[in-house]
Amino acid sequence: MMTKHSLGAQVNTKAKDAREWEIISGD
Repeated sequence: MMTKHSLGAQVNTKAKDAREWEIISGD
């Protein structure tokens, strides 16, 4: 049951990191 939650959190973090990288690269 925790696996699903962990996976969702991982994807969320990855998306956040990618967005931050986009902002850094765009700068």
